[in-house]
Amino acid sequence: MINKNNFILGTAQLGQTYGLRKSNQLNNHKEGIKFINDAIQLGVNNLDTASIYGDSEKIIGKRAAKNSINIFTKIPKLKSSNIEEVSSYFNQSIKNLNVDYISGLLMHHYQDININNLDCYIEKLIINKKIEKFGVSIYEENNIQYKNYINLMQLPANIFNQDLLRSKTILKFIQNGGTIHIRSIFIQGLILMNDKFISKKFHVLSEPIKKFKNLAKSNDVLPEELAVAVVKELCPLGIPVIGCDNLNQLKKLISIMSRNIDSKLIYKAIDLGKKYPSKLWDPRFW
Repeated sequence: MINKNNFILGTAQLGQTYGLRKSNQLNNHKEGIKFINDAIQLGVNNLDTASIYGDSEKIIGKRAAKNSINIFTKIPKLKSSNIEEVSSYFNQSIKNLNVDYISGLLMHHYQDININNLDCYIEKLIINKKIEKFGVSIYEENNIQYKNYINLMQLPANIFNQDLLRSKTILKFIQNGGTIHIRSIFIQGLILMNDKFISKKFHVLSEPIKKFKNLAKSNDVLPEELAVAVVKELCPLGIPVIGCDNLNQLKKLISIMSRNIDSKLIYKAIDLGKKYPSKLWDPRFW
């Protein structure tokens, strides 16, 4: 069950420096725990994490509220490609998170979906009420796996990276009862950064980002507000996964999730995004 704010709070920034903006405001465990507790107090009850996200799982595990929290975590890239390794990672995540049950478990690398007996292991976790949904993190359409036990997918998408949101395969997955989580909506903060702080590596992206910001400003909306609106328009049933560096950002995020933006502006933004294809909008090339 997704909360009234209709988004999942990403937590990769907990306990580590993260993102293109190199955020480290929540590196400290004490600050991270306080942030999670404050977020829950604000009504956020959906958290996305992974065992490779620094100390994120451990910090979440020390939260004050233990009930009514929907947690989604991921199994890291496998080394030995066997069920024993998957089970070991899962058990450690459950321990770190201080829970007996999670709302969703994903494989961080789509290739690992094909290991032997994974279907039986996942079925057992569901029957024993250890997880509700199982899925995979993907980057492109050909990563999609057709398995009857996969009902959750997480994918990157944003105003300049729209292909997966337009995919007929993704639409069919949703129509068949699948759940989509959409990450990288702000491109790890790139579309919100001051131009002078953008790395030379991303110089080619400066012009479209500037045009996007100007479009938002000229219509009296926040860039992040418009970015979310675009994704929601292209995939209405998709659930945004968005990280925040501090409580003020989170409060702003909560406020914009309930706002309505004129559809003409949204489609102007969508058309703008389609004009500037680049592999650098894809997180794999950062």
